[in-house]
Amino acid sequence: MIKRYSLGFALLAAVLVAYGSLAGADLLWDAKLQVIPMPFTWAEIKQIWTTNYWYSAIGDAADSSEYRPLGSMILRILAGLGNPQWTMHVIAIALHLLNVWFMHRAMLRLHVAPKAAVLALFLFAVHPVNTEAIASVVGICDLLVTTGLLSLVLLILRSVSWTWLSVLCFALPLIKESGISAAGLGLIAAAAFLVQRDTRRAKRVALSCLAGALAYLVLRHWLFPLQLSQAINDRQIMLNPILNTTGIWRWLSPMAVVGTYGRALLAADNIRVIYGYGSVPLIQSWQTPLLWLPLVGLAVVGYVSWKRWCSGDKLFTALILAMAVTYAPVSHYIASMGTNVGLRLIYPVTPFFACAVATICARLPKHLFAMAGFLGVGLLLLRTTFWVVPQWRTEQSFLEAVKAQSKTNLFAAILSAEGAYNQSNWHLAHSYCDQALAIYPDFIPAIVLRAKLQAMLVGPQSAMDGLRQVMSRRSHPELQQTMLLVSFLGDSTPAGQCFPEPWDPSYARQSMQSMEHLIQGGTHVSSKLGPETVAILITYLVAHEQTHLFPSHPWPVDPQFQSILAPEWAYLDGLLNPGMLNRATHEGETHGN
Repeated sequence: MIKRYSLGFALLAAVLVAYGSLAGADLLWDAKLQVIPMPFTWAEIKQIWTTNYWYSAIGDAADSSEYRPLGSMILRILAGLGNPQWTMHVIAIALHLLNVWFMHRAMLRLHVAPKAAVLALFLFAVHPVNTEAIASVVGICDLLVTTGLLSLVLLILRSVSWTWLSVLCFALPLIKESGISAAGLGLIAAAAFLVQRDTRRAKRVALSCLAGALAYLVLRHWLFPLQLSQAINDRQIMLNPILNTTGIWRWLSPMAVVGTYGRALLAADNIRVIYGYGSVPLIQSWQTPLLWLPLVGLAVVGYVSWKRWCSGDKLFTALILAMAVTYAPVSHYIASMGTNVGLRLIYPVTPFFACAVATICARLPKHLFAMAGFLGVGLLLLRTTFWVVPQWRTEQSFLEAVKAQSKTNLFAAILSAEGAYNQSNWHLAHSYCDQALAIYPDFIPAIVLRAKLQAMLVGPQSAMDGLRQVMSRRSHPELQQTMLLVSFLGDSTPAGQCFPEPWDPSYARQSMQSMEHLIQGGTHVSSKLGPETVAILITYLVAHEQTHLFPSHPWPVDPQFQSILAPEWAYLDGLLNPGMLNRATHEGETHGN
């Protein structure tokens, strides 16, 4: 029995060694907004299914076309099972193990050589590029999409009830938009059946997948319509691929897959690049050759496919090519995000590339294959366990790891600046901001942080002059927020008179509506939007009372709303820099009275 299950025990041990330390880790970034227990009221469920992915977290301020109602509900249901820091991470690790097992079953059905299958399983199980999907908690949606795609492969190979194919093609995009790949994978598998002259099977697979995808599009258009112009102009353009026909040719380009997947892997040197404004270099150096391994798999897909096609196993070829082609929208999405590379988007395609790499390696002599496989998997496991995963334990450990890796890197510089800023080391933070801006002068996070530091070290007027220079050549809401913030740090400029151009009232109004929504829901809004932003918005409303900006909103003089804001002021008092809140309050009282 031990011999029979030895492979399973070895994979379980490898995954637990690599990712087991995540149990109990802090929730980072997106997870802080999305992982909240679900109240299970009809109004809340209706809101999830008729609004975008971010609406429940930040309200009307969320201007996004991301539509993941099923994914949002799953995250909230799981969040209610216990302490999310433990339960969510354990569930994510369990889903990864399930995907490894599904991959094993699929390779058995595809008659992949045993030694190649073992190597592919270990590559997929411990490769560091998968860390974000497993560690970020919200990556559970990506894990579930992968489970669905591998299940689709097994269903196609086993010729079971075709109804399940439709269900998967309908449900996966509702978990996350990349699930639309399921329909493409099914269609290419149907094409392979046609080549094998199995017309009946091909027709049933194609019709089942098309029916599921069509049902998804109809439901989305009914509950969350998206106009063609909005889809084309949207920053995340791949989220509605059927409407945006003008961009399909880019998604189907093999170079798009190779280029953007490679860029994402190379960006894994930073593990998680969280500041993505504009088009800036992804990395400054090629430091981690081990992370190129899946990229090598992509490069040899053509060779593997040709050999397999010639040998008659056309379905294996079709499934590998299906992931390369149907996952191109995700690759294009990654490219469109500039530097904000979410590596968890790569997770669903990694098992297919790992299979391609292992198939090529299996052609090596036996002893060389064993040595290369053992060494490669061992090094990947060490990197995941002792380098990548610890960076996800806390934001501080992530900061220290990136600082130690490269102080000249753009993202390391801004993270180091924020770390110094949080520790009240103003001059060091200012120096790191200068490093970041020397690499990319229009890097918004560095501009914003440097302006705050200038206001404290030199004076608000100097900071405002610098911001005006930037705003003369580009527009960004954060620049307007920062301009208002630095005006509160001095006595020279009253609120509402510090901008080189008129303040955009729609942005402030949307942010305030979002804040009211969160507060009335019993949430400390400061922990969601950031204490400085909330203080600015509250003060701005109080200062302008019932002026031309907010003629239809009686919030500043509404006693009920004032009572709601009272605990927020107390909460903010312990979070803001000394003096800033007093100045903001004084400004509000002066103008409000």
